[in-house]
Amino acid sequence: MWWRDGSRSDDGRVGAAAVCKHRDKRGSRCSNLGTGRMEVFNAEMWAFGLALEETIEKRELLQRNGVKMVAGFSDSQAAIQRAAHMEPGPGQRLARRINRKAQVLLAHSMKTEIHWVPGHSGNPGNEEADRQANIARESRGTRRQSGHTPRPRIRPDGSPRDSQQQKRSGKPTSAASTSATDSRARRGPRDLSQ
Repeated sequence: MWWRDGSRSDDGRVGAAAVCKHRDKRGSRCSNLGTGRMEVFNAEMWAFGLALEETIEKRELLQRNGVKMVAGFSDSQAAIQRAAHMEPGPGQRLARRINRKAQVLLAHSMKTEIHWVPGHSGNPGNEEADRQANIARESRGTRRQSGHTPRPRIRPDGSPRDSQQQKRSGKPTSAASTSATDSRARRGPRDLSQ
């Protein structure tokens, strides 16, 4: 299970965090996304990608442990809804990034769902993701709980650089998505693995 959150300070510093809980183990992956480059919505979307990247890196271990579903939780309904479609508009590049990663996991027989959880309601996973996003906002680069990874490359408009495959082909890769129109579905899980 992953909890994700984004944070933006009044002076424009932005951080994103994904906190994982699997059985009795916890871990996190956090990124400082710079100053003035992104809004909190973008940081929330970036955090989805962090969680999926970490899951992809650990997929063999997860598969050996019988994991077939990756559940994620976020307190941002807007980010959850945006991750579920590829139409043009704010967050499109980040939604494509998320959906490409969901497709990688699906190719390894692991489905991906994102669930909404109320923010600041005492949920330990969500509170830890919020705390880690605030720490990331004040730090530098991307970090894991037990190591460091390179700082993500961000375009001047705040979007992540596209994958090498997309750069070579000049075309976006196909992405998984779901859509929901009724209020019940908006609060339900978003399956990104279809």
